Amino acid sequence: MDEIKIIGITGKAGVGKSTYAERLADDINGTVIEITHPIKDEAYKRGWNGKKDKAGRSLLQQIGREGREFEESIWISNLVFRIFQHYNLVKKNYPKKKIHRYIIPDIRVLNEINFLDNLNYYKGGVVEFSLHYVERDFKTRLSKEQQEDYTEREVERLKQFADKVVKVE
Repeated sequence: MDEIKIIGITGKAGVGKSTYAERLADDINGTVIEITHPIKDEAYKRGWNGKKDKAGRSLLQQIGREGREFEESIWISNLVFRIFQHYNLVKKNYPKKKIHRYIIPDIRVLNEINFLDNLNYYKGGVVEFSLHYVERDFKTRLSKEQQEDYTEREVERLKQFADKVVKVE
């Protein structure tokens, strides 16, 4: 029986979630799959230059909100689809591989944790989910308005659900 181990990464904007995710993936031979990939794709279509400056972050937050208003689980459903797409491709090419590790930077809201935590089983294996909360001492570059965004406020609440709190420099 195969195991899919999913490690969600959460933390405030600018704390280093993506950097931590890449390092963790290297350490445990995992694959990083970003929940924000379709959000960023849409942002590029709207003229985003790829920078997470004030305008860039506002646009990303806006697209995230628009998606969640359309369907609360839109981003997490898309992520799980992409995880299983990757799993099936790896399984086809490496049938003896039994443990598949996925690192997901930028888990933002409780329903995303619940969605991943409730996967549990799939045809042919078990899904195990854990959450890492990344924190460091730094002064945020977010505007007051950006700090008040639902997803930024929700992240602080997610710390209580973390299996591991990671302090980064």
